[in-house]
Amino acid sequence: MRAEPRILPLGDPEPEVREILAKTGLRDGTPLNIFSTLARHPRLLKRFNVFAGLFLTKGLLPARAREIVILRVAWNTGSVYEFGQHTIIGRESGLTEDEITRIAGPTDRDGWDPSERLLIAAADELCAYDRVSEPTWDRLAGQWSEQQLIELVMLVGSYRMVAGFLNSVGVQVDDGVPAWPDAVEPPAEPPAVPRGEIVRGYFEACNRGDPEGIARHFLDDAVVYDTNHEPIRGAAAIGAFWAKVRADWHGARWHVDTLVEGRDDAAIEWTMIGTLRGGPATVRGSEHYRFHGDRIAEIRQYWTLDRTNPSTGLVGYPYDSDPRFAEEAGGR
Repeated sequence: MRAEPRILPLGDPEPEVREILAKTGLRDGTPLNIFSTLARHPRLLKRFNVFAGLFLTKGLLPARAREIVILRVAWNTGSVYEFGQHTIIGRESGLTEDEITRIAGPTDRDGWDPSERLLIAAADELCAYDRVSEPTWDRLAGQWSEQQLIELVMLVGSYRMVAGFLNSVGVQVDDGVPAWPDAVEPPAEPPAVPRGEIVRGYFEACNRGDPEGIARHFLDDAVVYDTNHEPIRGAAAIGAFWAKVRADWHGARWHVDTLVEGRDDAAIEWTMIGTLRGGPATVRGSEHYRFHGDRIAEIRQYWTLDRTNPSTGLVGYPYDSDPRFAEEAGGR
């Protein structure tokens, strides 16, 4: 959660806004921070209060089931505000402290009955893929009515939306509201700079043939491992290397075709088009990135141009000392 809000709660609302706030969730007679922040857009607050309030006061899902789903969404989205508020509501709906703690964690679903485990699976799938899988849907449909199924999917979508608002605007947890359970490690904060933005900036610098611009994307001791040449070590060397490749290939250009990013890593597929030995040439490859902060610490790149070098192994990569390859290395 942000240390400071990007948009402050409205401190002195006009009478008509005060009237809307009076119909929202209050704590000791005071509007919650989420509603005081939304009060800066009164028309939206008014409509949101009706929509969101339906789930809590007029929904068809049992309160316990509803709160399991909301708490799981809050965990998946890293919204401590949402999790704290619904820790309180979850207790009132029959969830124990142990159950609330077990919702906040990896895919540990021990202790839930099959119907509740299914709700957690549905929340996880919607948060990860924006859809419920066929097997999960079929099992849900055997337990809930069509109206309840619609409400379940809309419930997850609504609280994902709310979590995005809370996390982006930096709404602060209200006084007296719990945060994450003490027994769990809080979700990791997302990187300050999206990994895809760093990768694309690096490729743009390569396409300009700008060695200094390339180097700025790397740690000073970064290394690039490759299937066709020795490792390139150091930001300056990496910048000089790719600027030379671009010149040798007569203005080669690289394009990111696909990109999947995590918190501290990314994987891409790319295409390079240039001129080599007097004729046009196209090369395709893939790269795996490891980041430290907002710079690249390591790239492992795989590509083949010359039929005499069909290997997919990285030249100079320390396979024997990498725990990911320890078992394979021990068997050689």
